Amino acid sequence: MRLLVLLVAVIAGERLIVLNSPELADGMVTFRLRAPRAKEVLVDGVPGRRRVEMARDPQGVWSVRVGPVAPGIYDYAFVVDGLRMPDPQNPWTKPSHGAGASVFEVPGGGGDHVDRGAARGAVVVMDYRWRGRARRLHVYTPPGHDRAAALPVVYLLHGYSDSDATWTGFGRAHVIADNLIADRRCPPVVLVMPDGHPLEPHDGQARGAYLVANADALAAELREEIVPLVERRFHVARDRGNRAVLGFAMGAHQALVAAPSFHAIAAVSPELVPDRVDARRGDQVLLAMLPTSQDRPAVDRLAAALTSAGVAASVTTADTGDLWRLWRERLAALLPRLVAAPRRP
Repeated sequence: MRLLVLLVAVIAGERLIVLNSPELADGMVTFRLRAPRAKEVLVDGVPGRRRVEMARDPQGVWSVRVGPVAPGIYDYAFVVDGLRMPDPQNPWTKPSHGAGASVFEVPGGGGDHVDRGAARGAVVVMDYRWRGRARRLHVYTPPGHDRAAALPVVYLLHGYSDSDATWTGFGRAHVIADNLIADRRCPPVVLVMPDGHPLEPHDGQARGAYLVANADALAAELREEIVPLVERRFHVARDRGNRAVLGFAMGAHQALVAAPSFHAIAAVSPELVPDRVDARRGDQVLLAMLPTSQDRPAVDRLAAALTSAGVAASVTTADTGDLWRLWRERLAALLPRLVAAPRRP
């Protein structure tokens, strides 16, 4: 996707000030913000550096030039006197449950998230209700979905504070699936991306307590409403053997909790590691951990227990670096394995 830039004209007396932010040139990125009364402005999210101080000019425009920045998609925000905010000059924002962040893309690179002109599937947004609450999900269907045999389905779960729109609006899951299918690295598959926050956190609530309760709620929502809805509305196989779940961070923990509904489960860097996973003999559980994770011993114990119960469990080490680059790469690597997992009748 080409970087979208909104030019904002601000009249200061008789002088016209035109801001271009972010501005990309030769791998360098310039951020700008007009905040004449601010005492300090930082840009948060600069690749490899995180927070960087910006400098103020006489007109009250703060700016900084960083780089070179490697090809990829990045999110960032400004911190103005301690208040975090998206870039008001940039209309491309990362979908989330929080205040949001702005997004820019440095073109180039050969990742599977890059649009290479493959045949395109479709992304459908669906509203529904669960236990009296208004809920929403995104569904990717591959090219020829209506003409194909009943397709396998993978439920793709996001991290904390993200939303059902994040995997398409920022993660490019639909583009990754298009490229995998076009290259015949993955058979046609339906991706279901629900909102992973069926419960709202309470002020002062312990994070761990929220994650546990929220995971239990999402497992129930998948079982009671989302899976039946998808199997009614889309041309997918209606058996557990053709149903998989893939989660990242908070979503990885949720995937492990929701295991009884799925034949293949993949969890990348789970934020919490449950003591046990209710997988069945013959199921597949794929676990990926960051090398710095303190939960690796707990994950190894879990994998050993699953293996002894007849579950095909494995643990791999994920790379460090930009989080969403890792997640996109893991999605591209894991999706074919989940779809090709041995099926149970």
